[in-house]
Amino acid sequence: MKLNIDELDAQLVATLTRKTLQAGDTLFQQGDVGNSMYIVREGRLEARVRQANGAEMKVGEISDGDPVGEIQLLTGGRRTATVRAIANTILLEFPSDRIKEISQTFPDSYQQLKQKILQRLRRNQLMALMPNLMDDFNEHQLQDLEAQLDWLRAKKGDQLIRQGDPGDAMYIVVSGRLRVVHENPDGTQEPLLEIARGETVGEMSFFTNDSRSASVYAMRDSVLVKLSQSVFYELIGRHPSFHNHITRGIVRRLQTNSRAKKTQQGVTNFAIVPLEDHPTVHSFIRAFVRTMGHFGSTLYLNREQLNISLGFSESGDNPDPSSALRISTWLDEQERKYKYVFLETTPSMIPWTRRAIQRADHIIFVARGGAETFVHDIEKHILREAGATTKSLALLYQDGSSPPTTTRYWLGNREIDQHFNIRVNTSKDIDRLCRTLTGHSIGLVLSGGGARGFAHMGVIKALQESNIPIDVVGGTSMGAVIAAHVAMNRDYEEMYSRTKEAFVEAKPFKKQIPLFSFYKGKKLDEVTYQILYQDHFIEDTWLPCYFISSSLTSSDVAVHDSGLIWNAIRASTALPGIITPVLLNDQLHVDGGLLNNLPVDIMKERFQGKIIAVDVTQMQTVTPQTPKAPNLLDFVMNRGGSGSKNADFPSILEVLMRSMLLGSVKKTRTSLNEADYAICPPVDEYGLLEFPMIDEIVEAAYQHTKGKLAMGVIQEKLGI
Repeated sequence: MKLNIDELDAQLVATLTRKTLQAGDTLFQQGDVGNSMYIVREGRLEARVRQANGAEMKVGEISDGDPVGEIQLLTGGRRTATVRAIANTILLEFPSDRIKEISQTFPDSYQQLKQKILQRLRRNQLMALMPNLMDDFNEHQLQDLEAQLDWLRAKKGDQLIRQGDPGDAMYIVVSGRLRVVHENPDGTQEPLLEIARGETVGEMSFFTNDSRSASVYAMRDSVLVKLSQSVFYELIGRHPSFHNHITRGIVRRLQTNSRAKKTQQGVTNFAIVPLEDHPTVHSFIRAFVRTMGHFGSTLYLNREQLNISLGFSESGDNPDPSSALRISTWLDEQERKYKYVFLETTPSMIPWTRRAIQRADHIIFVARGGAETFVHDIEKHILREAGATTKSLALLYQDGSSPPTTTRYWLGNREIDQHFNIRVNTSKDIDRLCRTLTGHSIGLVLSGGGARGFAHMGVIKALQESNIPIDVVGGTSMGAVIAAHVAMNRDYEEMYSRTKEAFVEAKPFKKQIPLFSFYKGKKLDEVTYQILYQDHFIEDTWLPCYFISSSLTSSDVAVHDSGLIWNAIRASTALPGIITPVLLNDQLHVDGGLLNNLPVDIMKERFQGKIIAVDVTQMQTVTPQTPKAPNLLDFVMNRGGSGSKNADFPSILEVLMRSMLLGSVKKTRTSLNEADYAICPPVDEYGLLEFPMIDEIVEAAYQHTKGKLAMGVIQEKLGI
């Protein structure tokens, strides 16, 4: 990376300041402001880095033709090392305030200087990644590899790998983010995974010589290095151990990734788009960024702060080429330094806003929920340029005294991947947002199970008393009933009183001649609407939520995440043969327990983080005490076959419910294994239709969960 000073313009060299150091002199200290770069004319220096324990470690030597301090010339900031002369040394100084003048007066020399700086910066970025990619390499092997790599810059939306092409190269992502998709025969794409900085892509077909099994696109502007098969085998010829070094490193990383749960750790850049200039919006953004600092180092930038950081005296709305390069390089360096970078846009599509969107892994639109729901001009521009970038909408409310009512209108006008209803007067909602965005959310999944589903309230009561946060909730059948309460942020007392009134006191299960079902659905409709949810919409809940039903029309699971809550709950609780099926969205629905009684898989697909699964269907073996079914007298004496725990023979309703749950028993077991923690309250002694036993069921689950919490096993599994 040496620079031949004699190739620079002689007039330029004549204008530069000569700096002379004696052996032992310090050129600059670690932490100093980086306002100049130097080129060693003759002599030798060494660079040392001060470690956390205060000791200094030598990281390299600098000799004739080497640039010194060049990174800070582009990226700004402070010196990352202390540089001292170890021999008498002469240097040429390039002050940062003269770079613009040099670029205009001596363009050829400036381009040469810029290329050398970029090469050094790229090398530093790559070298920082190599320990995670190669196993036990030496400096000579690394230098040989570096010399053979091809550098590529992919623009947002560019296709890097085409499905079906030969696997003749692998790539290392130095900066940016990629998306791997499977191209279906009908032209649609199925997203598989995302590749972040420091990861490799294309390595499997590279080693197997198979065709590419998927396509790869740049999610945002990215820098990569390409290692072709021909170069790889040349390197093996010169360094036989190189093959083992790189393959061991890749296998180790793949094994680590396979053990790790899917997270959003690769998300580095968030573009924050305020849709209105309002104190509530600005206050939220500050609180949001501050809270994100609990999950890793953060940097917040808007246009003004960028200009201050880089020392731009002008607005920077139309930067010249040298300034544009410096901005891009500086932002690349910030990604390396910080875990999360927040780029707040302006109300118009100026270069800064466009740059923020191009670099974003995740775009967050922010507005007050009570404001007008029309699509703003800035949104139209951003939505056109955002492509496949994840887009979220944060709707702000002063408090929770009244629930949101217009969320569906906000979502109906926009292509948004997820939304958050946030009360700005409570830190809990901002904490929830940050956990969700960083892959640290805690999801609660509740199973169906008739009256046993009351146990969910006991579990929730115990979790809340121990301050275990719940960020997203989903459920089936009675689990959906309770999940809706949680999503609406109802406290335990309200949840319990409404549920008891609806299912115990109102006695919604009114028998009829069994043409379509044993019980009428009209009474259940009434209590579900009037007592439980009224006209509240799923989109308006404070917590993200979903409910499961089984579609008889499509013979598949139906996931309800929009529309009226009571409609979705009725569909989810329509026990086949027991409750009348529900017609919703042009499909006929019955109880979700038929196909997916514990929908952990849906939670894993939609949200990243830890999952608590609560299953109340761990049924005891049905062992009748009589050798044959009871006669009419036995039936009458047994209270009409209500499913009592004292029954010697299961009733027809008990048989129907158990038979329905049999269809998803295997899936439920899989779901319990996939959850981070499974809670199975001891309520199997209660019949599936024993709704009057609500107090005993709730208390049994509460005490069971309290015991687990007292031992700390739940907290340990959740990492809290």
